[in-house]
Amino acid sequence: RLIDVEHEHVIHAQPTERYAALSYVWGGFDQPTLKKDEISFFQTRGSLSALHLRLPKTIRDAMRICASLGIRHLWVDSLCIVQDALDEIENQTAHMDWIYKAAYLTIVVASGRDCDSGIPSIQPRERFQHSIIVEGVKLATAPTIELIEKRVQNSVWNTRAWTLQEYSLSRRCLVFTTQDYYLQCG
Repeated sequence: RLIDVEHEHVIHAQPTERYAALSYVWGGFDQPTLKKDEISFFQTRGSLSALHLRLPKTIRDAMRICASLGIRHLWVDSLCIVQDALDEIENQTAHMDWIYKAAYLTIVVASGRDCDSGIPSIQPRERFQHSIIVEGVKLATAPTIELIEKRVQNSVWNTRAWTLQEYSLSRRCLVFTTQDYYLQCG
């Protein structure tokens, strides 16, 4: 299953579908999850927009990112795995490596304390830009990769057991920290 971000519902996916996978911090919010008796509701076009206020901000932001990148489908564990079907959870867990390896892109949300924190580095905001003057020319500075990696290492996301697997198995990771984002390939 995948989320169709254009029509805002869960679909049965073909193995050839291009999709992004979401790696984020679960919990801390009463988020809707896919359950056996609600599958038909979640498969109805617009069902996720009907849940808009209950859908965690991190998932809504990831859907916006996918749409802006032209990626129509998103895999999110809480909405793509039936959470009250033990056999499905076991099957999907056993194939988690394939889910992240096959994803065109993994959106890594290495910020926030829970699933409703959102992705702060995509929100419009004022940003202080450090600059230096070298031989009369003003140059803007940017954070070093070491500083960005330190933000990832210090995040709640980095303390979760599954995230190492999700990150290391992904072909491409679009990593969002509290202040920055970067693309890591390979």
